[in-house]
Amino acid sequence: MKFTITPIGSCRIVDPLRRARSGYGFELSRNRSFGFTHTSPEAVQQLKFMRGELDIPEALWPYVSNNDRSDVLAQAPKSGDIHVVELSSEKILSMNGVYLQLNYLRTQFVPFFADGKRKNAYWKAIEKGTQEDIDALLAEHWSETDEQKADCAVLRNIRLRRADEEQTRADIRYLKEALPFVVFVTHVNAIDSGGTVIKTRDRYIQMVKRIAGEEGCLVIDPTDMMQHMGQQEALEPDLNHYTDDFKERVVENWFDAALTQALTQMIQSRDDKTAQAMLEAHLKARKARGDTAKNAGMAQLAAAFPDLGALSPVS
Repeated sequence: MKFTITPIGSCRIVDPLRRARSGYGFELSRNRSFGFTHTSPEAVQQLKFMRGELDIPEALWPYVSNNDRSDVLAQAPKSGDIHVVELSSEKILSMNGVYLQLNYLRTQFVPFFADGKRKNAYWKAIEKGTQEDIDALLAEHWSETDEQKADCAVLRNIRLRRADEEQTRADIRYLKEALPFVVFVTHVNAIDSGGTVIKTRDRYIQMVKRIAGEEGCLVIDPTDMMQHMGQQEALEPDLNHYTDDFKERVVENWFDAALTQALTQMIQSRDDKTAQAMLEAHLKARKARGDTAKNAGMAQLAAAFPDLGALSPVS
């Protein structure tokens, strides 16, 4: 019997966790996950959707998911034992009360976003402009054909705002209360070509870490692990995606930093044969991959469960 982890976030947490399943003795549970998310309101929306508490209108589905809507809706709600929630962007996109995913939105309007100046002008307009400003920009740059006019019927109704402390705290608090065993993960604080951190990313990372800590939540910042490995070895040139080598190694850091603590809390809260079986499966997998008591996560388990007997981490 293996414990389950439900990831809510981007490929930066889903891919490493998927690769780590056999080595750490757990399974992924993504029932009714509509796709990747980046912001805190997207994470809340994802959780509510996964639990069957809200729906995403069919007309807006392409802007939150690249999965088949009927296939996702056919899945039964199923919650993991531990949730890993990545909060990685302060840019909050919405339309008619639904939070949109930036990458999926771009995919639906590739020709419109292909021009950098037009794209930047649009982001500025939907963040700070009035409806009149937005309509004027679209009329000037994207109204020649019937297809462009159809695009504008959607683009004119999208809004962009930046995450603030009040929103972030409310969402983290909601997720903490809704999920008894949750670990938050931030973006990685990469250095750009100019030799400095990306200001907007750094600002959001620091805010998420501070608020999560103040709310008593477990939170992981992968930056130290990235720096230890070396940015060129850990990150793709776009500074957003992890290399295969980093995906293979980062989960160990997550278990040492917080996942082992969440697992311990989950096991201790249940205190039944199922929980014991989950712990045994995890330890057997870790011992098989060569982990010993010298590993921080294994040492935590040995201290928390002194009666493990033959399953105790070897020295």
